[in-house]
Amino acid sequence: MSIRKVATQHYVVTVELGKDPITGTRRREEHTVRGPLDKAKALDRKLQTAVDNGEYVARSSATVADVCRAWIDKKSMEIAVKEGSPRTVERYASLLKSAVDTFGALPVQSLKKEHVQRYYLDSLKRVSATTVHHRHVALQQALDYAVECCIISANPAHKTAVPKPNRHEPRCLADDETSNLIAAVVGTSLDVPVRLALATGMRLGEILALRWSDVSLDEGLVTVKRTVLELSTKGSDVTFKKPKSEAGFRTIGIGRGTVAFLRAHSRAQAAQRLEMGPGWANNDLVVCNDCGEPVRPSTASRHFGHLVNPPTPKATKRNPNPEPRTGPLSKPCRFHDLRDTYATASIANGHPIKDVSAVLGHAKASFTMDVYVGRTKGQDRAIADAADERLYGRS
Repeated sequence: MSIRKVATQHYVVTVELGKDPITGTRRREEHTVRGPLDKAKALDRKLQTAVDNGEYVARSSATVADVCRAWIDKKSMEIAVKEGSPRTVERYASLLKSAVDTFGALPVQSLKKEHVQRYYLDSLKRVSATTVHHRHVALQQALDYAVECCIISANPAHKTAVPKPNRHEPRCLADDETSNLIAAVVGTSLDVPVRLALATGMRLGEILALRWSDVSLDEGLVTVKRTVLELSTKGSDVTFKKPKSEAGFRTIGIGRGTVAFLRAHSRAQAAQRLEMGPGWANNDLVVCNDCGEPVRPSTASRHFGHLVNPPTPKATKRNPNPEPRTGPLSKPCRFHDLRDTYATASIANGHPIKDVSAVLGHAKASFTMDVYVGRTKGQDRAIADAADERLYGRS
């Protein structure tokens, strides 16, 4: 801060703010005072207090795109320090892309609530409410960073109307559907992942990262120590990382049928390893491709989708109206629904929710109930009959 006399009863108060944290340009502002020196000193003190309290908003040429890039860089450093997943940063950048395309060139100090609200409404015409909600969360955090850097005084995304994300209803397979699914995957690359998901409730990434050293067939135990992370680069590059929370590290019991199946799979894999010789990648993976290399989660998910929800063949000149293909299940199904099936069936069979939650790797049992446990078929009737019995006795 400095006060410079220009003429009688005419002063200039200069505010030095250092570099703009978004654009990197030097920030220096001058405020003209017409009056006695005491008036200039009073303004000097007021401005200094505002700067010290982080309340001074300086003029900035930063655009919305500049703010988004700066926030992404900040998140990248934070995630690197915490040894988090780089895919998280990619996800944020993807969510912000449409906002940058829409009003990225606009100076962030000119961004109004109306701009943001119109962006959400236009987005709803093209994508789901869940996607719009996720875009809002990312944009709101980026603009919060602009407030933190004293580039804007208030976040224009805070007072906008945002659609609620669509709630996914768990898809719990019936016993006959489970049998049909198992029959359909026998002998395919999905055989082991599907059986392990139904037998343990493990996530796809955890199954694809499982090593034989994490499995004790004699004790009937599987230990979850890591998950597979698919990199954005082309090819088959994947890496492995620790679970997100302590609850993710867990040991799961497996039944005799699963133990017998895994023993047979181990023998078959050992024979394949001998056949491949030096061409086999010794990664100790329970689930791998024909060369012993890791399987990408997107590849496994795509194969599962094509098996369970087969696409309709394209029309040709010889067959202009091809009949739709039928899968082993009556309704669409995601791989993650096998985890939902495990959770729902376990609780329906009387296992304590807290124990099931621990097996699933959740920190809180309430999360298991709210998100992963669907309503069991016939549950409403059982509850009604129990209430009726308390009132009127057995009929």
